[in-house]
Amino acid sequence: MEKSLRPPFSRVGGKSKIADKIISKFPEKYKTYVELFVGSGTIFFKKPLSEINILNDLDKNIYDMMRDLAVVDKIDYSFSPETNATRENFVRLLGEKDIQDPNERLYRNLFLNKNSFCANMIKMGYKKPESWKTSKMTLLKKDLQNYQFKLGKATILNKDFRDVINEYDAEDTFFYLDPPYSKNLKYWNYGLPFITNKELATALRTIKGKFLMSYDDTEENREIFKDYHIEEIKTLYAVKSKGNKEVGEIIIYN
Repeated sequence: MEKSLRPPFSRVGGKSKIADKIISKFPEKYKTYVELFVGSGTIFFKKPLSEINILNDLDKNIYDMMRDLAVVDKIDYSFSPETNATRENFVRLLGEKDIQDPNERLYRNLFLNKNSFCANMIKMGYKKPESWKTSKMTLLKKDLQNYQFKLGKATILNKDFRDVINEYDAEDTFFYLDPPYSKNLKYWNYGLPFITNKELATALRTIKGKFLMSYDDTEENREIFKDYHIEEIKTLYAVKSKGNKEVGEIIIYN
């Protein structure tokens, strides 16, 4: 039986705090659901499955985690500082980019995800490994079968978002976008090509289906997307040394 789930791993800029508000703005009917920047899958795992489900992310690590989670029969959860969460292992695993075995590849990516700064999988978390606040992956342990059920109903892609739009665009398709924001914070860097607000506007201008995009609230973004519905949503960002900071985001939809 399908279950509403929290995301199985972390991703900076995730939508856990405003997922319900975002989903409430989705169209009532559509056949194909497409996430063009799936990240940790907050929205996909919370909403009910659609007839056709497409998950895409240009980040190879995210793509690998999603497809590996769908097929592994068990997960190695030894991420704690008392076991393998050392700087040496972080650097070693960071350099291992050609792992073919799904179990070993998933361990590598979950290790980097849980032990990196803001879950960016690039920079180590804390100066002293014994201070790393490593998650015990309780949700993933408890609900692995439920995550696998939902992922088993999805097609998982690793493509440029424009190519995915071209492939799946139709009148009964709904696209959800949570792209890298136009005013990225330094610690949001995942080493991927930056996507401008103008590139997003161009890609969305001619689609046949429906879309909803969550984006940062700036005067420039409001001007570029002024031909669509725009609503403000308040959310919280976790800022290093400053706790939670309330910020305004916008959702843009046609």
